[in-house]
Amino acid sequence: MLKATHIRQTSQPRAVVVAAYVAANLGHYTTANRFVDPAVVQTLQRAHADTLAASQRTRRYLSRLRGRRDSAAIRSRKRLQLLLKSEVTLARIKLGSPRQLRELWNMATRGRSLVRIEATRQVIHDSRARVYLRLTLRDGTVVRDSEPLVRLRGKWFLG
Repeated sequence: MLKATHIRQTSQPRAVVVAAYVAANLGHYTTANRFVDPAVVQTLQRAHADTLAASQRTRRYLSRLRGRRDSAAIRSRKRLQLLLKSEVTLARIKLGSPRQLRELWNMATRGRSLVRIEATRQVIHDSRARVYLRLTLRDGTVVRDSEPLVRLRGKWFLG
């Protein structure tokens, strides 16, 4: 079983990935999020705001079509209603929120079922890196995965 160790930012991409996965697997999501590039979270939050704005625009278009009976209006109304339904579904996710980030970590750690995290290889190109992982789950299954990283102000972040 993985144990909590003193987790901090390091100069090696593989250590960053392992530390983030260990923290998330232990349920320490705030700590795990410190290893994620802040631009990734900002992008998710912007996407959420854009989804809300798009859904408002779609509602306005729908209200303009109310009462019209021509075939083009009927087709447009059906398409806009489908679009609005998908936008509402996306808006409920609240991209970039702590809850959504927690769900992403739970997916990455396979429901916090990691027993062993091994960084098998790291490839570094300037300010970007990719770390290849071998994850051992509680049931003995071995899963291979990889994580991209970026270097910002001398530190590596997932992203």
